[in-house]
Amino acid sequence: ELGLIGQLGQLMLELGCAQLARWQVAAPDLVLAVNLSPLQFRDPELCPQIFDCIERHGLAPWRLELEITEGVLMENADEIESNLACLIEAGFRLAIDDFGTGYSSLAYLKQLPINRLKLDRCFIRDVADDEKGSAICSATIVLGHKLGLDLVAEGVETREQFEHMRALGCDTIQGYHYCRPLPPDKLIPFLLERQADRAN
Repeated sequence: ELGLIGQLGQLMLELGCAQLARWQVAAPDLVLAVNLSPLQFRDPELCPQIFDCIERHGLAPWRLELEITEGVLMENADEIESNLACLIEAGFRLAIDDFGTGYSSLAYLKQLPINRLKLDRCFIRDVADDEKGSAICSATIVLGHKLGLDLVAEGVETREQFEHMRALGCDTIQGYHYCRPLPPDKLIPFLLERQADRAN
């Protein structure tokens, strides 16, 4: 309402890139997901701002996954189309956040080189007991895989949710089931510990 979301988004991008630059020594393949608001996508300066940010922090475009909502893709605005084309051409990864909850059209899945769909937590919350929710998850996962997309289950908090989504073929699980948010200095030890556990 105050019109500050663009400045806040730019600040989050700056802080995120600065932190990723510190992490990349220990985790050179780590990809950071950053949410971009619809307002940012209407800004003709979005691409120069992002390019300047990653250049200052020594990051390649593929190190950032830019998360956008379905609503952004449904808007017929020249600035949005121009920014999307610019970011895609530069090699940034794109993810659709909260998939299935907004005004959506499957046309953009065919037209744009999206990398990931993130299934909204409202489908995950009761997935083990909700046949319709489970069917939506299953159908979306099958569709995504047919289109060569990774599927992320958001908001997985229990072992039951985790096992159900894995059984449906979901590629990535996100949520408190793995870990609650960590301070930056705790992330790399956490990742190294998980890698060691998988190796054993």
